[in-house]
Amino acid sequence: MNLPRPYVAALVEALLGHGFEVPAGWMDPSGPRDATILYRRPGQPLQAVVWDEESGARTGIFVAGRQGERTRLGNPSHLGGGLLPAPMETAKRLVLGVREPQVKYRSHADFRDGADDRIRIFN
Repeated sequence: MNLPRPYVAALVEALLGHGFEVPAGWMDPSGPRDATILYRRPGQPLQAVVWDEESGARTGIFVAGRQGERTRLGNPSHLGGGLLPAPMETAKRLVLGVREPQVKYRSHADFRDGADDRIRIFN
């Protein structure tokens, strides 16, 4: 299910608006739903933001991944801000270097916990 697509598109726009290059990205629709957005700052290695429906956004150096395969990050860290932080807030956290402990906000098997309703706000 591609329900998070508008949220992820807004996140891409926020990254572009903060001066990041965004050469690619993809979504994986199940178990848990997640999205990978590749980004770079001029003169720096390719990195990725990975958002998933259980723990929100994390970032790190892009090691490997593609649609249908879990993205692997070098030196991953969580950006915090909750499960669905405002896309501009996520971009700001990247710029400022904010890092927080990983939190599992929910399980992807929790079908009636209201998370899909919160994602629909971005549609």
